Order: sequence, then C-alpha cells, then structure tokens
Amino acid sequence: MPLFLREDQSYLHIDEFKQALRELDEHYDGLPEEIKQLGVLQFASYPPSEMDIAVTRLWDKHMRPDWREVARRQEAELGKPRDEDASRDAVAEVRRRFEEARPVTDQETSLIGAGPDYFVIRRQVPVPMPRGSFQAAYPTIATVQTRMASSRLLRKSGGTATESRGPCGRTPCRKPLSS
Repeated sequence: MPLFLREDQSYLHIDEFKQALRELDEHYDGLPEEIKQLGVLQFASYPPSEMDIAVTRLWDKHMRPDWREVARRQEAELGKPRDEDASRDAVAEVRRRFEEARPVTDQETSLIGAGPDYFVIRRQVPVPMPRGSFQAAYPTIATVQTRMASSRLLRKSGGTATESRGPCGRTPCRKPLSS
C-alpha cells in the first residue's frame, strides 16, 4: 500500500489488475460478432454489471453510485435494432440547427440574460483504426474517415493519391493509395 494514498484514491497490485483486464477481454471476446461490430464504445462504455472483479470494485468505489443499473439498461438495449427514423430525425435536427446558427459577437456572448441559445465548438477528431481485438467505433465511421482522407489526398495532389506514412503508420514514405 503506497504511503501517500488519499481516501479518494485506490491502489491495485499489477497482477490483480492484469487478471481483471484478462477477464474483461474474455467477456467481450465472447460476445456475438454482430455486437462486436457495433464498436467497443457501444458495448463497453461501462464494465459488465454482473462481474465482480477488481475493475468493477474500483468503479463501485470511485464512479457514479448507479453505474451498475445504467450498465444493465445499456446491456438490455444492446441487441435491439436502432430506431432508424428517430436517428435520421435527430441528425436532421442537428444539421438544421447548424445551418440556421449565426456567429455571435463578443458583446452577445454573455451567459447572463439573453445570451446565445447554444454553443457550437467544432473539432475534428480522427477515428482510431482498430487495435487489438475490438473496434472503437462503428465500422462505417472508419470507412468514411478513410474515404474522406483519400479524397483530400486526391484533391491536394491533383489526382494522384499519395500518402506520407509507411505501412506501420509512422515511417515517412510515398506510395499510391489503394482504392
């Protein structure tokens, strides 16, 4: 036990932590393939609610008190088909708000009184490609990101697609993109 550990901190021996991670990996690896294809963020945003391992005990101690109930609800919804109409309507509403939004001046940015209705902060975050056993996001997102990167490269180089990363993703080189 570390000497300077506060009450809001926990110490976990590496062997116990590795064992818990192995059990989590085995649990997620045992899920049906169609669930795994949804992406790890869909099925592993919380640890499995029924497990009692070092990781879940840390969640019990440090995370929101009702996390197991939230995890149970998410697990129950996991295999159910999505409501495509509701998803389409939500995307259409967000797009409409983006199109209708107007930038505000510094004088209008006060959060007191009649300030802006909402803030939009745009960031482009790359979708990580799969590493290990599981994919982080929907396969379609990774495919779209790859296509977008390819189209940018095509436009920038006048029709000859090139990339500046080697096969490992780190070593600079130039090679044609495969279609």
